[in-house]
Amino acid sequence: MMNQTLDHYQTLQVEPEASVEDIKQAFRKLAKQYHPDKNPGRETSSEQMFRRITTAYQVLSDEQRRVRYDLTRQRPRAEFPNSYLERLRRTQADQKQCELMFQELLNRNLDEGIQIYEDLSDENQGFLIDDFLGYGDSRDCEFLLAEAYQTNGLFEKAIELYQKLIDDEQETPFFYHFIDEINDRLSEIYIEALIKPRTLEDIPVYLEKIQKLKLSKRDLGWIYKKLAEFYLDRRMTQDARRMVETAIDINPKITGIDNLCRSTGVERRN
Repeated sequence: MMNQTLDHYQTLQVEPEASVEDIKQAFRKLAKQYHPDKNPGRETSSEQMFRRITTAYQVLSDEQRRVRYDLTRQRPRAEFPNSYLERLRRTQADQKQCELMFQELLNRNLDEGIQIYEDLSDENQGFLIDDFLGYGDSRDCEFLLAEAYQTNGLFEKAIELYQKLIDDEQETPFFYHFIDEINDRLSEIYIEALIKPRTLEDIPVYLEKIQKLKLSKRDLGWIYKKLAEFYLDRRMTQDARRMVETAIDINPKITGIDNLCRSTGVERRN
């Protein structure tokens, strides 16, 4: 039996020798079975499986990507009494997976790249991309990975990787443009997380982070206005009122806030 990081053939429940038509049929069957709309109450797990099925199909239905993927798969092997040889084989397999992850991210196959990274991290305690790629490629790969997490709304993981890039760049300057670009990305994350918070607990965390950014009064006032709308939608009037007052204090000329003032009982002075 194969022991590998990610097996698209197993995901689609087909043999490695399966034809393109077999792969299409398997995909249709599984996609229908695991579609989130067909699994009420299990949307999260079914969506994860649905994305994995879709990724497997995208790889195996594309001739070039399938050939490249097949080259990375581990072949069946006998038991090796020498633990060094076993570790060497495992390292070589991880090396191929890491290179595949980089290529998937470069080709904008975000879910595939993230899945490979998370599998490698789960199977290798203390996994570092630097152990398998050169310094420059490692930084590029981490940037693309952080970008993928950001695109998928997984902000905490994106922040962790962006911060690592900043730390590495400050210690060993290589891509001097990275710092400004990463800071811009972090600003985007903090702002998006604030205007569309997933939980109430996220708000003070990101408010603290955003205070460290050099935002204009106009932008900062707008963020507090959006937070007021968020609270008001949840009938948290006192919190909404506090956000409205803060928005006006920051930017007395802020526009589009009159309805919020009326709803929260804030008297705006002209």
